[in-house]
Amino acid sequence: MEYMSYDRILYFEHKLSVKLITVEARIILMCVDGPKSAGELYGNCACSYATFYNTLKRMTDAALVSFEVSTEDKRVKVYSIGPNAWDALRDLQESLIRTQFFAPQAAKAG
Repeated sequence: MEYMSYDRILYFEHKLSVKLITVEARIILMCVDGPKSAGELYGNCACSYATFYNTLKRMTDAALVSFEVSTEDKRVKVYSIGPNAWDALRDLQESLIRTQFFAPQAAKAG
């Protein structure tokens, strides 16, 4: 079974006009493909500036994300997935591998 990609989730959010995942999940999923600047993350979180930075601070404190100062611009912090989030993602992946999802069978007209 193909997994639901971040882009696919965004597509459904747009199509349904609802938020399907939290700001925390967005940050982690965006960092799966590699480190991202705070500006890149904020631009895709669809939340207020204060909410974003408070969430990012909590996630950094909980080791869900970590950051380094950019080598190109010392004013920019570049965030990546922290050790606690990697552990959780690994557990989730193992759980998904063991679980099979089946679409409900349509009732047959008799």
